[in-house]
Amino acid sequence: MDRLHNAGQATREAAVQAVQKLPFRDLIASADIVRLGQDGTQVSATAEELDELARGEKLLGVYFSAGWCGPCRRFTPMLVSLYMAWQARGMPYEVLFVTWDHTEEGYDEYTSHATMPWLALGFGQQEVVSMLTMRYDVKGIPALFVLEPTPDRGMVTTDARADVEQYVAEAIAKWRGLAVGRVSEADVANGMPSSIVDRRPPTIPAVVRLDSGDSSDSVCVD
Repeated sequence: MDRLHNAGQATREAAVQAVQKLPFRDLIASADIVRLGQDGTQVSATAEELDELARGEKLLGVYFSAGWCGPCRRFTPMLVSLYMAWQARGMPYEVLFVTWDHTEEGYDEYTSHATMPWLALGFGQQEVVSMLTMRYDVKGIPALFVLEPTPDRGMVTTDARADVEQYVAEAIAKWRGLAVGRVSEADVANGMPSSIVDRRPPTIPAVVRLDSGDSSDSVCVD
């Protein structure tokens, strides 16, 4: 029994390592990507939108979330408000929603109720979801990863959720700074530069301060 367990574990680790070497564009090459509308509509992403994803013209937030997760339902409205504010300001940022919902009904209810306005994997693409989950080693949701605005889609930060909760509308300034080298990880560790401050514009809802650590209130595990 131990041999079988060890063999299975080794096989999974090998699969994870293989997926983690794949470029982001290869992971989504066969994906059905849609544009969600705040009125609950879902339309196929345009050729231009898919091309932008492949070329890496904007910072990309890969957002793992699900309607059955309470912390997700608390965090998503805040991210939606920030996304809309950043789009209004012409900021080069896009989101790709990766669902952990178990049913299409749950997916549709969540995306429409939360008035999500961004790109998403259409429901029913478990293979792509699994590969992205392995690629970014997602342990719980909500999880937000920000990728570089380059074709290689290198990692900017693995904990963008915490940035949103701390810096609110100025989180994007941190991500852009990290992506082009204006801000270093040392800057982050020592406190962000004065240009990146914890301020909340009137149009942005109050920050939801979630418990840290392993509290069941802060993340959901499927």
